[in-house]
Amino acid sequence: MFFGDGLSYIFRNVNPGLHTIYIKDINNCEASISTTVSLIRYPKFITSNEGSFNDYWKIEGLNDALYKSAEINIFDRYGKHLFYMNLRTNLRGWNGMRGNNKLQATIY
Repeated sequence: MFFGDGLSYIFRNVNPGLHTIYIKDINNCEASISTTVSLIRYPKFITSNEGSFNDYWKIEGLNDALYKSAEINIFDRYGKHLFYMNLRTNLRGWNGMRGNNKLQATIY
């Protein structure tokens, strides 16, 4: 769903992933054009309590058709490196652990 005034538009309830956007001249002076864009989404927090809500932190919508590579590093608030992900390991995400140790609830 979208709405706008001809100069700007707001899109709501759009799922992450690849989307084709079509642009049409409202006066029909130019031919329509289209482009592919990637919409990504990520959770604001991770609970990692196995309650099936935000148990894993990952970026949704990353697609190797547009992103040839990606590196995601997670640090604690003091700068200590906790976890590394790339496009392939992002599919599963981070479960709030470092090695075999469950990390305490804090800011990451």
